[in-house]
Amino acid sequence: MQRHRNCHSLQMTTIEIKNHPIRFKQGVALYASKDPDYFYIGTSRAKIGFQSTCARALFDYLAADVSAELSEQMLEEILNSSDHTKVQIVEFTSQLQECGLIESQQSAIRISERYVSAIIQKAKVASQHKGDASFDQLKKKIEPELEQSRWIQGVQDSGIEIINQRHFAHIEISGHSRAATQLFALLLASGVTHTQFGLGYRQNAPLITDIDIEAGSIRSTDLGKTFKARTNELSKEISLLPLEKSESAQEIEPDFKEQTLKIHFGELDPVIRALWMSAGQQHLIIGEANGAWLKIGPIVKPGFSPCNRCVELLEYEQEGATVEIARTGSKSAELPVVGAHYVSALVASIVLQLIDTGTSDLMGSIFAVDLLALCNTKHISVTRHPSCGCSW
Repeated sequence: MQRHRNCHSLQMTTIEIKNHPIRFKQGVALYASKDPDYFYIGTSRAKIGFQSTCARALFDYLAADVSAELSEQMLEEILNSSDHTKVQIVEFTSQLQECGLIESQQSAIRISERYVSAIIQKAKVASQHKGDASFDQLKKKIEPELEQSRWIQGVQDSGIEIINQRHFAHIEISGHSRAATQLFALLLASGVTHTQFGLGYRQNAPLITDIDIEAGSIRSTDLGKTFKARTNELSKEISLLPLEKSESAQEIEPDFKEQTLKIHFGELDPVIRALWMSAGQQHLIIGEANGAWLKIGPIVKPGFSPCNRCVELLEYEQEGATVEIARTGSKSAELPVVGAHYVSALVASIVLQLIDTGTSDLMGSIFAVDLLALCNTKHISVTRHPSCGCSW
């Protein structure tokens, strides 16, 4: 069966341009050292040290955004004015590439044609997006995201292809928490266009109330509006990439992989959890706050990683007190504003890591969040429990 995607609305893809000379990624710097002939090239994440009498010329050569012909001329000038050989420079470039400092592929934003003219000249101008305000706005909005995506291990372009993958992920949020609203907004603004709330979300509380105001996307002027109407507005206001409106028969690449994830805030009905497990549905549960303490995770990939019941069984063995009999106050108390922002940002970063790399630090582990000291968040590894049915 062939899978298809929309190509009629404004959407982003990439074009790999051949014969592009290698160059540094944006943000790479040249550093001096105590030795006047020893330098470092890199970022705060990774640096490579080297000895050279023409370090600045080498840096300029690898940083220049020029044609292949001009790049060769710059290389010849370096070889003629120094004792470096071409083999040495190639080997040095390979080391830089292994550290992820080199951009060896050039990708460009491409959007589907929203206006196609029968006049060849007009069609050519339209395809170049000259004077296209929407296209210019899209480029400006994407740039901060590229500052992160270009540094993901294995990325050899400016990071645009990573953003493109976010466009095809599907995230569904359920449960009840104002952190869920913030997560919804963060994912949309980061390019995860297909982020939505589950069917029946806030069915018993359809209107926005005072508790929904959290110094974020819900404002005091939204009081009394339906939650669904406001989140629909948010989808249009803050989405990094535009929503698709129609389907087409354009085939997608055969190696295309789509990430789907269900995220639930609070206690989840065991029946629903069992259905997700039996259906092989990837999911993430954010627990209720208890004593200003809550657990996030793990991300469960049924049949491959530990599930939430594994965590419960492990906790029972280690602590001995996990079955709650009674509690004072509300069991579903809302998170404080700062805690809600922290939890939503932490979960959003986990989701983006899963979409961008295909894996996550939260597969096989949980985060224990101390709302009294957020910097003391603990990352705890867990394993599949032999008594849990998920390992059979």
